[in-house]
Amino acid sequence: MMEFTIALHQNIVYSLSMKLPTFLAITATCLLCMSATSCASRDGFVDTKNSLAALEIQNSTDMDIRQAVIETFLTNGYQRESAYGLIFVKKGDILRQIEYASYMGGAATMRVRVSIDPISASSHLVKVSAYTVTHQSSSFGDKEKKVRGLRKGHYRSLLREVNERLPQY
Repeated sequence: MMEFTIALHQNIVYSLSMKLPTFLAITATCLLCMSATSCASRDGFVDTKNSLAALEIQNSTDMDIRQAVIETFLTNGYQRESAYGLIFVKKGDILRQIEYASYMGGAATMRVRVSIDPISASSHLVKVSAYTVTHQSSSFGDKEKKVRGLRKGHYRSLLREVNERLPQY
């Protein structure tokens, strides 16, 4: 019985040692892809370091994208903070109001900054960064807290809507 156990153990170790290089190669490839600063997905979304959501848009002009961004955010309850830039504000949801009213003593506003960066002659990267703002327009200035990945889905759906509003050429 002891010889059978040792033989079985040796077969398992041999089998694992033959599969280990393949496993390590696959793992290394996956890690390299994940460690890249940005990887595009099939739906056009790109993971970037400094933005909450980003979408690569192809075959649209900068002005068309800009107009679609403005229309999308305005129809979703945001107001433009600036007539020139793509900065939008909206009263924070009930959870943000409770969170900030309890220890900051004031209301919370969501501020969203959208940028449109050219990638090539026919494609642009539309990036969204969002912030929770307290003490808006106070004498001490605004206090911004960057929104993290938990709210990524909301901003991705806004970018999807931007893409749907674009004219098809």
